[in-house]
Amino acid sequence: VVLASAAFATALFGRWWKLIGAVTHPLKITAIRRENDHTVSITLGGKAARRIEAEAGQFVVVRLLREGQWWKANPYSLSAAPDGTSLRITVKDRGDASNALITAKVGDRVAVEGPFGVQTKDIFDGRRPLLIAGGVGVTPVCSILATLPERSAPIVLLRAHSNDDLPLLAEITAHTERLGGKVRTVIGPTASLKQRSPFSADALRGAVGRLDECVA
Repeated sequence: VVLASAAFATALFGRWWKLIGAVTHPLKITAIRRENDHTVSITLGGKAARRIEAEAGQFVVVRLLREGQWWKANPYSLSAAPDGTSLRITVKDRGDASNALITAKVGDRVAVEGPFGVQTKDIFDGRRPLLIAGGVGVTPVCSILATLPERSAPIVLLRAHSNDDLPLLAEITAHTERLGGKVRTVIGPTASLKQRSPFSADALRGAVGRLDECVA
């Protein structure tokens, strides 16, 4: 019981210590780019950004340090490869916390915890990358593509209700073509699709071919 209590106390203290560090060493919004009517890409910079050793494919937890908002935290995947001085996230308006970021201004301060996650380019281990995502979930795909080696020939499969629901599509396409890969999109309401499960095993074999040669 004593050991369990000590472990719990250590984990709790570590969690609050990281949060305190994020709040006392905030990042600043340095740029905002609107992707569509309900999605924006936000670049975070400042001295504190250099302390965050993040990799493409990871995510961070963000709090807008504004009155009435600082206690709301949401996780966001990095939507661009970190450059050591800044991080970029892409945010879709889905509620109070994300809405606050959607309406944030350049110069606003944010607390950033992380990075978290292990889905980086290392998971491919030299095999052909297969990246599957839908809607705003394409954000980590964009960052990972920017870090893949030349001639890796990734296959990117994207699903959305409409083209407007695929932010960063132009960036994703440019990265993929540079690497000698292919982007395939499945657009439209599920009821209108020829295949109700566009990413089923059979559908993937038709789109990709040899699945055993890929790592998803």
